[in-house]
Amino acid sequence: MNKYWLMVGLIVMLTGCAGLEEGGFLTPPPATSKYFRTTVAGFGMNTSKPEIVTTYFLDLEVINGLESGAYLEAHFEDPSNRRVPIIVTKKLNPGEQEVEFRSPEIHGLKSYEGYVTEVFIYDNERKENLLGKHRQVIQSIVDEAELQARIGK
Repeated sequence: MNKYWLMVGLIVMLTGCAGLEEGGFLTPPPATSKYFRTTVAGFGMNTSKPEIVTTYFLDLEVINGLESGAYLEAHFEDPSNRRVPIIVTKKLNPGEQEVEFRSPEIHGLKSYEGYVTEVFIYDNERKENLLGKHRQVIQSIVDEAELQARIGK
């Protein structure tokens, strides 16, 4: 299986407008909040290693002015332990119009499960003033264990 097409296919199928896809499933719509609009949301899978390496992708467009120095904290739902999020932080740079989040490696994706990602927007790194939240549901169309078995790794 071509690993490039697997990653592209997952991202394409998990982004865009909600609607019934050819497979007959409903994908979550891209979210819009006070400060951001989701432009890419999905999972990337690298199948070239002995074990599949899966990560979250979340790209946001800035739609409402945020001060430079705003502190962003993305909480990715961990499929293997849904009670403890995987946290990735970013500081918004002056003039930045797009923010890209990539999670560390995750495990345990299940077919047709929706995984919640929330971005908490603070005015600075001290996190004393929460300005808002951006919530995106990302649906997996792949069961990671089944894929691992199919490709024989």
